[in-house]
Amino acid sequence: MITKIAFVSHPTRDMAKSRKFFGDVLGLKQTAAYEDKWCEFDTPDGKTIALDTFTPKDKGPYLALETDNIEKELARLRKKGVPVVMDLMDNKVCKMAMIQDPNGHGIMIHQMEAGRLKALNEKRAGGAKATPKARAKAKARSSAARPTAKKTAAKARRGR
Repeated sequence: MITKIAFVSHPTRDMAKSRKFFGDVLGLKQTAAYEDKWCEFDTPDGKTIALDTFTPKDKGPYLALETDNIEKELARLRKKGVPVVMDLMDNKVCKMAMIQDPNGHGIMIHQMEAGRLKALNEKRAGGAKATPKARAKAKARSSAARPTAKKTAAKARRGR
């Protein structure tokens, strides 16, 4: 089952210039970086824009939809005749596959790694009510699951 928009990816050929544009010009907070191949910026409402250097030049931005069971969702989509243009890949941070809509646009089906998802959910649930010790513990778990923790929607609403 599709549960939400995971992110929108915006391919780039020059990561440094793109980081400067999305961070300094647009004023978005960078929340993750994986070498010089992928980085993420969060909007104030907690949505994520990803920049990547590996999308082919002839492909534009794409939508990534989160699922709670990627294997089951891919099987369901295949039964409905949806073209799968990149089969299931697991990079230990997430599982992903690319499908194609009727107009030829790529859509990523995405499932966050369980430990990373748990840490993110705990962080979001802790919010302002959590003790400093509990917040530090959640932050440590989140950092272990992901190099740079994403800014949560709760923090964005509090203006932090």
